Amino acid sequence: ASVPVPTHPGGSCTTYSLNGGSDTINPGLYCSISLSGGANLVMNPGVYYLEGGNVNVSGNPSSSLVANEAMFYLDSGDFTMSGNGDIDISAPTSGPYAGLVLFMDRTNGGNISLTGNGSLNTDGTIYGAVSHLNVSGNGSSTVLNSQIIVGTMTASGNGVVQLNYDQIGGYQG
Repeated sequence: ASVPVPTHPGGSCTTYSLNGGSDTINPGLYCSISLSGGANLVMNPGVYYLEGGNVNVSGNPSSSLVANEAMFYLDSGDFTMSGNGDIDISAPTSGPYAGLVLFMDRTNGGNISLTGNGSLNTDGTIYGAVSHLNVSGNGSSTVLNSQIIVGTMTASGNGVVQLNYDQIGGYQG
C-alpha cells in the first residue's frame, strides 16, 4: 500500500499498435499498447506508464512479447494477455519497483486477464488491489513466478497453471 505511484513522464501519451511484424519499444508514456496478428515485440527495461488506456496482447496467429526488467503502471484500464503466443515478462531487479511487474493504480478497478492457449511466464509481483484477475486457458505452460495482490481472482481452463512465490523475488517495498 505504500508503493509510490510512478512519476508521470510528462508530455502526450502515444498509442502503440503492432499488427504483425517485429519491433522494439522503450519505456515511457503510452495511451495504450496493443499487439495482434502474429506481432513480435521486445520492450526495453524500464517503467511503461499507461495513461487511461489498456495493454492488450492477443492474436491468432500467435503474437509474442518479451519484456525483461519492465514494470507496467496503469492509472486506469485493463491488462490483457491472451491468444496463442509466447509471453515472457519480468520485473525490474533494482530501484523502487524491483520485483513489481504490474502496478494497477489503487483506484483502478480494471481487469487483469492472463488467458489463452500459448505460453505465459511472468516473474514479479502483480498488484491490482481493486482489480479482478482472470487466469484461464488451455495452454501448456502458464507460469506465474509472482506474488499476486488483487481484489478477486478466477482460475479456470484445461491448461497447466503453475504459481510460484519466492519471498526473495517478490516486491520488497
